[in-house]
Amino acid sequence: MGKFAAYILICLTLTCLVPVVVSAQDEGRISPLYFGPNALPVPDMLDGRVSERFYVELDYDCHSGFYGDLTQTVFAKAHIPLFSPRVNLSVWMPVVEFYRNTPASIAHSRPPEVSYSGYQIGNVYV
Repeated sequence: MGKFAAYILICLTLTCLVPVVVSAQDEGRISPLYFGPNALPVPDMLDGRVSERFYVELDYDCHSGFYGDLTQTVFAKAHIPLFSPRVNLSVWMPVVEFYRNTPASIAHSRPPEVSYSGYQIGNVYV
């Protein structure tokens, strides 16, 4: 193996390991397991297709966590055709999220502010 290839291999290894070590020291927990079911949203993938008509959807989701926590969410979604059938404006959001935590779920996630039950209004995604 040449010196250049060995250098590249060492750089890639360090690049991959340094964030893991820093995250382990900071106890950085970035996962829906710690944040809740609506924390890291992923929009619908429409496979490059658009809706030819105005479309609105209202949906409900109930999520039971590993530690007895419960989250109930009302979602809204709209696909609005604009200037031509090839252009859509897609808007979606969790309208309201009701949650209930247990002492076990609070101990697991260690949030900065402890709240055993309540509700949150969601963000609008365009």
